Amino acid sequence: CHHVISWDLRMEAHGGKFVLVLLVAVFVTRGLSDSLQRVVSAREQERLKQLLLADSNWNDLHTSYLAIKGLESLGTDIPRELARKACDNIGTPDDLEAIFYASSLSKLLGNNCKVTISGVETKLKENLKEKAKVTTLYYATLSLNNFNIAFDKGAVLSLLTAALDSDDSPFSAGLAFKVAALLHAEEIDVSTLYDSIEDVINQADESDTTLNFESGLAVTATVTVGAFELSMSVGKAPVISEEHIIKLGNYFVVNRNTGSVEDASYVLQALGTLGNSKFYRPTALLLASNRPITATNTELKVRFTDILDRPLGKASVKATSIDDPDGENVLTKNQFTLDSDGYYSENCIACLLASSALLQYYLLNSALS
Repeated sequence: CHHVISWDLRMEAHGGKFVLVLLVAVFVTRGLSDSLQRVVSAREQERLKQLLLADSNWNDLHTSYLAIKGLESLGTDIPRELARKACDNIGTPDDLEAIFYASSLSKLLGNNCKVTISGVETKLKENLKEKAKVTTLYYATLSLNNFNIAFDKGAVLSLLTAALDSDDSPFSAGLAFKVAALLHAEEIDVSTLYDSIEDVINQADESDTTLNFESGLAVTATVTVGAFELSMSVGKAPVISEEHIIKLGNYFVVNRNTGSVEDASYVLQALGTLGNSKFYRPTALLLASNRPITATNTELKVRFTDILDRPLGKASVKATSIDDPDGENVLTKNQFTLDSDGYYSENCIACLLASSALLQYYLLNSALS
């Protein structure tokens, strides 16, 4: 399909400024959304990774679970010693929340972390009852699934619908989306919950650049991840506008500098969800540097990436015009060259002549894999 995206980048040349406007015409096999303000660089991802890998995070169920979920979103293998430490700390959980984290850790860590809890099926199923809260249904249902214990999916959907009638907060909706994604995998009709994604997103606070829920990062990430998981399960794009997806992406990128393990996990889970979506992928066009173009440095370099700073395939990048302040086209060369580092570069001598001018570029014939 054919998709057009526009970027507005401000640069300097020879003491003056010009605006670089990129009109991107992309032939895609996966959906793209309009431009992010910036992305999370490989160095920033590494910092978050090391934050989660800190030994102190692996002493309790909840923090271990958050660390693994965040690392999983980066595609990072869990070091054997940390996996063993997390598993050894599971112990014999009794309450529902602890059972959820224990069963989730066991599933995430695989065959090297088996968990046995006496009477676990009875303990979990007794929580599937009338007037159960969304959080209770979430913990019980996902735990049953983690243990491969069969349960009545239709009954859970009815209980979940009733619970949302009593508590329709964004956080509860996000958890409900995750449960519904699991239920639909068993061919349960969850269309009502899927259709509600748009209404939930519309409850968020919106600025010119970001979209988030008042309750903060955990809620915003839970809704985002849950909505995309449910959409993947039903095989349809989430009922979220591309503008809102970009603003959600901007919000998570803004929070990339967190020093909190919990926040880092939620940021990475959301970034992984958006960056790997087969429906919409927030993208950015990045300058190699903010260094002004001068007589001794006329190279202009740009790169087309996703939210996790991964290049989006080969393309043909051309300049169609560079207008000077008098409106005269001073373009002398229009073909960018793909460098080994993934940037597209051009010897932009014309940029020196176009201070305070408007540059228009076209990115054509991009076949993304």
